[in-house]
Amino acid sequence: MNTCSISRIEDLITSLISSSEISNQIFFIDKDVAFTYKDLHSKLEEFEDHLDLREIQPGTITAFRGSFDFLSIATLLFLLRKKTIVSLLPEATAPDTIKQPPVSHCLQFRDEVLEIEKASTHQDTPHPLVSQLLRKQESGLIFWSSGTTGQPKAVLHSFESFSRRFENKPRPVRTAAFMVFDHVGGIYNVLNCLYAKGTLVRIHDKTPTALGYLVEKERIEF
Repeated sequence: MNTCSISRIEDLITSLISSSEISNQIFFIDKDVAFTYKDLHSKLEEFEDHLDLREIQPGTITAFRGSFDFLSIATLLFLLRKKTIVSLLPEATAPDTIKQPPVSHCLQFRDEVLEIEKASTHQDTPHPLVSQLLRKQESGLIFWSSGTTGQPKAVLHSFESFSRRFENKPRPVRTAAFMVFDHVGGIYNVLNCLYAKGTLVRIHDKTPTALGYLVEKERIEF
């Protein structure tokens, strides 16, 4: 097992409550609702006691369809902590258009309720690069291309390698969550905020007037 990968995700989660100043810092703002880093850590601990989530084993692939909200971010961190490879399904893409690797569970939220479906065991053998991460029980991320030129293509990242770019920990800023959750830029947005202990502000209305108002109201810097 890759102990370096374990320490990376565990260190990140532990850092959420490493001091009272950090734990009380606002992590995520969704309209007029604010979540602190302590709230995020508490949600992860709550997921540990979720009976259906406890069935998910390290060294497996999970498919997750999320959106840029607090619960989806917490779920992603939980799945990475469980040492799974997370296939981030695009919200607007029909499942049958994606040639998925063999997944153990499919997860998505409906009205803030987490639905967990155990996948069929009769599936194809995964790609050798996926198998390599699975053998190490190392966390991973799978992103999907838009599929505008054909079937969506998968891009696999080791979480250990992907998260290494955030080690220098830039100064904390208030950032607009403007990318989609299943895009590499969206996850970069999340991790950059988590490592810097900044604040993410969710955007619901992307019209120029609404964006300008939100930037001024929430003092968004980036």
